[in-house]
Amino acid sequence: MRFSGIKQKLHQVGFDDFYQAGSSSRFHPMNIVAESRVLNLQFWVCADGGYGVSETYHIAERPLDDCKAQTKQTNFRTQAELVTGLEQIRLRIAEANRLNGETKILNTDMGS
Repeated sequence: MRFSGIKQKLHQVGFDDFYQAGSSSRFHPMNIVAESRVLNLQFWVCADGGYGVSETYHIAERPLDDCKAQTKQTNFRTQAELVTGLEQIRLRIAEANRLNGETKILNTDMGS
């Protein structure tokens, strides 16, 4: 399955919600929107490329409560690098939950 490592990691990060935004295309094969209320951030986990153009990956983020705020984007060259970026978000969420005294059960379901 394409992007299986990324999709598996999305289930482990601790997002409150995530979903494929719109339909995928050759130029934008993955566009996942994810939210973390404890961080007050919305994330876009994306893959771009196609028609002979190498795929590139990025994670963008901005506050949930300010749609006009500047978006911070981190670019990655490989899917493995993007998974590492998701792990950094997981650590941020875990720390925020710890500081807030919350325990969150993560979805580790490996289903399709």
